[in-house]
Amino acid sequence: MLVISPVLTPDIALIDPKPGMVAFATDLTLPYPWYVHVIGLTLITLAILGFIKGIRTQEAWSLAAYIGFAFVLHIVIGFGLATFTYDLYLYAGHYFFAFFLLAARFIMHLRHVKVKKALLGLILLFVIVTLGNNVVKHDEALHVIERSYAQMNKESE
Repeated sequence: MLVISPVLTPDIALIDPKPGMVAFATDLTLPYPWYVHVIGLTLITLAILGFIKGIRTQEAWSLAAYIGFAFVLHIVIGFGLATFTYDLYLYAGHYFFAFFLLAARFIMHLRHVKVKKALLGLILLFVIVTLGNNVVKHDEALHVIERSYAQMNKESE
């Protein structure tokens, strides 16, 4: 969830994490579609391969530090999870670019032109699927928010 949810918008639900606090967060009762796992695992794999390929460079270690920091902060220490239990959709901003840069670094340094073109085609397909998914999920999210506020206003009257 730390990697996949920020790329492919998840289903959301209105939650009550603490008394007096309401938030919209990832709906953990609904499973991710299969294509979300494929795209996420491919991104993670490409980033790992990018790190391995550049393990002797300062660039790879600098990018890995951002990912490591996010992992320690949100998984080990649990910062943020105390309020929004297991909702890692909110935590992507400060580290997520590192996955893309490591993955791009791996693809750019490939020597086999056919493999490089195949991976770029796959990435283009993933971008199109991600765009479609996010348009649909953001529309659904806006409807969930609208219905939730309408229900809250109705209950307060």
